[in-house]
Amino acid sequence: MKRWMGGLVVLATLVGWPLRRLPADAGPPANGCAVLLTDYGSNDAYPGILKGVIARQNPVVRIHDATHDVPNFDIAAAAYMLGRIAPEWPDGTVFCIVVDPGVGTVRRRIAVRTLPDGKVYVCPDNGVLTDVLAKAASFEARELTNPKLKRPGSDSDTFHGRDWFGPVTGHLSGGLAFSEVGPVISGLHRLPRVAARREGGEVVGTVVYVDHYGNLLTNIPHELLVEVGWPAGAKLEFRVAQGNWIAAPWVRTYGDVPRGQWLVTTHNAERGVEVAINYGHAGAKLGVRSGQALRLRRAGSR
Repeated sequence: MKRWMGGLVVLATLVGWPLRRLPADAGPPANGCAVLLTDYGSNDAYPGILKGVIARQNPVVRIHDATHDVPNFDIAAAAYMLGRIAPEWPDGTVFCIVVDPGVGTVRRRIAVRTLPDGKVYVCPDNGVLTDVLAKAASFEARELTNPKLKRPGSDSDTFHGRDWFGPVTGHLSGGLAFSEVGPVISGLHRLPRVAARREGGEVVGTVVYVDHYGNLLTNIPHELLVEVGWPAGAKLEFRVAQGNWIAAPWVRTYGDVPRGQWLVTTHNAERGVEVAINYGHAGAKLGVRSGQALRLRRAGSR
């Protein structure tokens, strides 16, 4: 039956049938793989505990760490990272996402299944799925309420990763029907996303993430710079929020400028505007955080 339903999803995709009418348990089955993305860090017991409660429910699960180093409490950064990571994993993967500054409050515990890829996301309803849902052709969301799936014993008001998200991930990675986790819900929380745009002679976007190297990753696509008419190699200036304008040439890669110099490149994996310092940490230099506005203009255009 599952193989037949998987074929139906593929056929629906090809002929344009409305996937949202398919049941949540259609599509590829769980592949036995659980992927973890948290802000737990690597020095405490939390990642090990999370893996343990998953394996207790599915002893043959294959557990992988996407990262445990999401910046503390940074839901926007987690949403961006998950949106980049999830597409690279095979159909039927179960993701356990625990970046949860609102743990123990009224925010919901949820699981979301996307189609046609059959991937499942177990996490808090706090916007961490914003970028995943924006790319999904179809999805169904359920609230985690089935008491049979939680960790046995007393609950913690501050460790839902151990008590709910981990055990449910274990059950689902082992083949539990998605419909068993709890009732269907709607109105999932999503983070605001402001599209990059042109304002006169400037291009305006948002810093969506500051990576390990300090590079400022933005939502400004390469095509927008081309549309404005700026040639590759143009001398540009940028500023973040209300900061000063800084010269940064538009180059192919970091080594195209001397060490310690600013640069703008769009030749990265996302083909989007990235501002960096060759062999330097741009984020620390400017004190930038995700969500801040970034503006670009041709040098000398003021």
